[in-house]
Amino acid sequence: MSAIDPETGKQKRGPPDFPPTDEQRKEVGTLAKYGVRQDTIAAAMGMSVNTLKKWCAAELAQGRAQGDVILQETQFQRAVRDGDVGMLRWLGIHRLGQVERTEVRINKFDGMTNGELIERIRALQHELRPLLEAPGADGNVGGADPEVVN
Repeated sequence: MSAIDPETGKQKRGPPDFPPTDEQRKEVGTLAKYGVRQDTIAAAMGMSVNTLKKWCAAELAQGRAQGDVILQETQFQRAVRDGDVGMLRWLGIHRLGQVERTEVRINKFDGMTNGELIERIRALQHELRPLLEAPGADGNVGGADPEVVN
């Protein structure tokens, strides 16, 4: 039998409210701290995800935050003490949403200032000038105009 909504005086739809006990709330917080998904927590507690969110939103948020703090502390300790970089990267990316940024330089001129680029172009011009002025540089190896074929 559905309950009556005190504000409207009408009969409420859906299943009755499910206020969890203090023990259940504590369990929800612990599971959230360990990174257990909300749908799994709800199933373990015998309630829907919507009911879980409605009644245990604070426990879910606090548990998740506590787990993140523990994980970040562990990452730091292991990185300094053990140097286990691979596991720490995986946890950071998958649990904490951290992103590894990589800068890719296509050539050695990336990152040069305009002045540095101009100086480099002048140096290349100086190096290339003898090659461009050499016999045959225009594609005409024998000295005579190349034969045009139609």
